[in-house]
Amino acid sequence: MLSSNRRILILSSLVLVSVAYSTSLAGRCTPRTLQENFDFYDVVFSGTVEVAKEAPEEYGQTFESGDESGEEWLIPAIEVRLKVDEIWKGNAEDHITLYTTDTSPSPSRPYIHPSGYPFETSSKYLVFARYSKSQIQEDQEDAESNKESELHLRTGWCAGNMVLGANFRGRPFLIDVTSEDGLLSQLSEFKSKSDETDENDSEETDLKDEKAHPP
Repeated sequence: MLSSNRRILILSSLVLVSVAYSTSLAGRCTPRTLQENFDFYDVVFSGTVEVAKEAPEEYGQTFESGDESGEEWLIPAIEVRLKVDEIWKGNAEDHITLYTTDTSPSPSRPYIHPSGYPFETSSKYLVFARYSKSQIQEDQEDAESNKESELHLRTGWCAGNMVLGANFRGRPFLIDVTSEDGLLSQLSEFKSKSDETDENDSEETDLKDEKAHPP
């Protein structure tokens, strides 16, 4: 059993490694515009974190060690429940639950893969998320369904999530985000354009149906 001092030393070392690796990882996020990011993700919203807890094992992700051993590690996931303030893309809901890779260090887990996003309880965020299969669904050879109701929302470090409010922090790889006001203004424009496109598509479909099936 580890002594208290040794446990503290291990945790401190892991934190330093995590910070260094996170800094390195941040530089590997592909530079893009906010519009490109908005188009890529399925759900875009702002919300306040109510609960962040360890998720069931099937929501974890498997990563390779990257060395000659070829060893694989299952990195646990964190389940995050947020109260929605505003939604710019996706189905409107009062609360949204999503999953991200656990980035916290642990003496029982001597590997750190900070691909997840470190949400903090009671903080407000802008969140970009995509629908994904769980590890169990991916392992099932006959899993064919991709219905949103059977998938879960997932986000990560390079998704472009941001802290909002007094502690607003932009993400350098989102090259045209300079302020929170500018960010929210752009998102409102994207939503309006998306709504107009959906409305036009719906009208075109109705016209085609009328021509195919005249009264």
